[in-house]
Amino acid sequence: MPHSVPLALATDAVPVLMYHDIRPDAHGLWTLTPEQFMAEMAFLHHCGFHTLTPQELEAAMSGDAALPPRPILLTFDDGYESFYQDAYPVLRRYGMHATVFVITGFVGRPGYLTRAQLQTLASAGWVTLESHTVDHPRLAHLSPERVNWEVRQSRSDLDLWSNQPVMAFAYPYGDYNRFTVQAVAAAGYQLAFTTHPGYAPLNGDPLQLPRLEVSGGITMRQFEEMLAPSWAGSSG
Repeated sequence: MPHSVPLALATDAVPVLMYHDIRPDAHGLWTLTPEQFMAEMAFLHHCGFHTLTPQELEAAMSGDAALPPRPILLTFDDGYESFYQDAYPVLRRYGMHATVFVITGFVGRPGYLTRAQLQTLASAGWVTLESHTVDHPRLAHLSPERVNWEVRQSRSDLDLWSNQPVMAFAYPYGDYNRFTVQAVAAAGYQLAFTTHPGYAPLNGDPLQLPRLEVSGGITMRQFEEMLAPSWAGSSG
């Protein structure tokens, strides 16, 4: 369910949407139908949202750049093949940028993106590939050595496959602790995203940024209400 966000956050925080899988036979919280996704992207386009890259969000948080009107970050966790088949064509149609948090050890498995698809997405210019670890473990329950390997190796993999700078991370299951955050920082990430609900404050901790989950059960009215602080008063 969407979470209420104070209107005051409209100018000092950014909505970061969290998606997972998109497919025609969608069921459960983690999967949307292509029709639902299309309707949501059409709404964002109609209301004049500007999709950010992680680099643009980091620049705004550090005071190095200003944000465009109605900024939003679209994130997709896990790297499902459905992103390539069902989400990317819609994003390209509307000229929207997206960030995919890739589980690098799952690349090439059935239902997940292949290396060739990752390279196509990276070279197209509309998609940023970022890290979601190698094996998608609960990081807070691992040894320090394993945590360091998960966050460093996944970044190394993506650097090689995408030929893009990898600077953002998403904690699997939203599971992290103080050491995890330190490991992510030490590995060179500048942003890291949780599953805590809310807008990402520009003056917040860049390694513990909240997101807004878009579930398969959400209605368009709920989707609009979730983003009301950013789009209310649209003249479109």
